[in-house]
Amino acid sequence: MRENDQERDVFAAIAVPTRGRLIHLLAEAEEIPLYELTAQFSNGSYSGIQAFDNP
Repeated sequence: MRENDQERDVFAAIAVPTRGRLIHLLAEAEEIPLYELTAQFSNGSYSGIQAFDNP
């Protein structure tokens, strides 16, 4: 994979608002349990995070 493609993939992934919020929460917390992360999202489940789905 070319470097430009990798950069575009990263920006496309974080452009999804839910993923951006997840990254922000993880960056601010020294340590945070999964249940606290999932509670930050509307349906309170891991599926609401969409962490690894394609953008």
